[in-house]
Amino acid sequence: MKFALLALVFSATVLAASAQGPQWDYCSGNQYAFELDSVDIEPYPIEKGSDTTFSLSGTSSITVNNADISIKIKKGFITVFHTHLNLCDYYQCPINQGPVSVSLPESIPNEVPKGKYGFQIDITTPSYTGSVVCVDGEFQVE
Repeated sequence: MKFALLALVFSATVLAASAQGPQWDYCSGNQYAFELDSVDIEPYPIEKGSDTTFSLSGTSSITVNNADISIKIKKGFITVFHTHLNLCDYYQCPINQGPVSVSLPESIPNEVPKGKYGFQIDITTPSYTGSVVCVDGEFQVE
């Protein structure tokens, strides 16, 4: 579960994360109802066995009453984690149109192996056709 939250807030890291913070981008080919403005991870790179704060902000063009978060994490080409979460378990719903900011403190377990991980986060809701937002990326654990 902790690794799932870690991945959730990384919902914007892409290809190569820098020591100054994550770089991010959306999954290709679509426009989304949630536009990300920023993603911040403190400290970054992530240190296993430490407390880390994940923050993201953006703007929602729709009201979200319920949403499913699909999280896939890969080490190389092997999927090491896949889960579905209810967004409203982590953020007060409904999420109204307009600015949205979320910060989540999380303890990163010592058992998480060091290295680079790839991920995909896809958020959907029954009231919206397609994905509310989808991102692909990579993150580093040290």
